[in-house]
Amino acid sequence: HTSKDLHSDLAEGDHVVVQTRYNNVPLTRELLALHKFVSASRDGTAPFHIVPHAPEPPRRAAGTASAGTLADHREFKELNLNQRSAVHNVLVENRAVTVVHGPPGTGKSKTLVALVRLFIDTHPGEKVLVVGPSNENVGNLFEKFMAAQAKHEPAARQGAEESPTMVVSVATSAQGEVITKAAIVLCTYSQAAVVWGSGASFDLFVLDEASQVAETLILVPLMC
Repeated sequence: HTSKDLHSDLAEGDHVVVQTRYNNVPLTRELLALHKFVSASRDGTAPFHIVPHAPEPPRRAAGTASAGTLADHREFKELNLNQRSAVHNVLVENRAVTVVHGPPGTGKSKTLVALVRLFIDTHPGEKVLVVGPSNENVGNLFEKFMAAQAKHEPAARQGAEESPTMVVSVATSAQGEVITKAAIVLCTYSQAAVVWGSGASFDLFVLDEASQVAETLILVPLMC
């Protein structure tokens, strides 16, 4: 029934029972991630620590990137000064946490794609997990990665060989062996729980639109 039909079928004094269904899967995943984080914090194996007013943020283990090697990359050259600074903080300064913010149209997604691809290029054999708040968001990022791959990896575009920066999206039902083989895995924050079961581990986490999600949901990809 449409709302108009339902209204016409009701008489004065009739009662309507409305049943709603709640999807508890996302909440369950958040609770599991929170539990894993608390347990890891107790035994000293948590991937990060919540320390108020830390004098200096920790740094990741040094990679193979340098200012000189980045400058030779076409994708790095296509970024503006601010975008290059964000990439430099992650790949050269090895900052444990880098926040990129700005209004729409300032190139945040472009910077994200370039950062991830340059990370894979300068850190052979390592993996990146990219998460977003919705399937639409993840789908848009996946298309941007595919476009960048086609532009900068002509051999992969022509089907001559498998791309060295293989990208998969959990939203397209990529699971198991595909996830473990891919260099770049995309999914929503909640779908990151699926990655837990694949046995894959990641060296860099990119959280897109992080301000749009709850802190507990952010723990889901971070506890992979």
